[in-house]
Amino acid sequence: MVRTALLALVLSACSPSGLGDNPVGPAAADDLSWRTTHDGFALSAWESRQLNIDVGAGASNLNVQVTAATGDILASLVAPDGVTYDLEGDATARGIDVTSPASGLWKLTITARTGSAGIVPSWEVAGSTGPLVLVSNAYAQYAWVELNVPGALGVLRSSVSGETARHRVQTYSNYWSTVCDYGTDCELVFPRAGSVAFEADQGPGSLEVVWTPAELVLDQRTAGGTRTYAVDVRPAPRT
Repeated sequence: MVRTALLALVLSACSPSGLGDNPVGPAAADDLSWRTTHDGFALSAWESRQLNIDVGAGASNLNVQVTAATGDILASLVAPDGVTYDLEGDATARGIDVTSPASGLWKLTITARTGSAGIVPSWEVAGSTGPLVLVSNAYAQYAWVELNVPGALGVLRSSVSGETARHRVQTYSNYWSTVCDYGTDCELVFPRAGSVAFEADQGPGSLEVVWTPAELVLDQRTAGGTRTYAVDVRPAPRT
């Protein structure tokens, strides 16, 4: 069963016009940010775990934080060009800010110097003009990932890779309804509020779900404050 993180996605858009939710023009790069918080986990002494951070084009800042309830941790961040950054801090809290991070895959490595528990990594990408990877998981035979979305966020695109891998996508109102039958790719434009499930089988394979926010899809921005979208990503056995 695929294990995924609990994601809190924050989409910010500010304008002095005071026009509420009316579109007022093209999206500005520094109007968009999101923070991803990974599930907590434990590591034995000198055990490591690597996590991938996908940074879209045009990002103005990457903030990475790692905390631990107990123990002593080290953390480093490797940029797409191979440059390594050490996260500064103390035994149970480390962090780093990277200005104008390169687009691509950043690799966060967390190592426990002593047995450590309650390790929670999180990162925020600000100013990125690209889409956000919500789910990227390899699976052996079968995977089920469910998103609880609050409404028309934008576009959800899902795909699987693997020799025989396939997936289907279902939405839930009063009952599960298939919106994309078994295949390799699916696109949901402005999905309704509720649960969206991605069921992949015939592994080994890899399942990826990408979210492009409405403000980027429509090339417009929302004026007057900050919108917060909470997207709960969790594995759920089919019953």
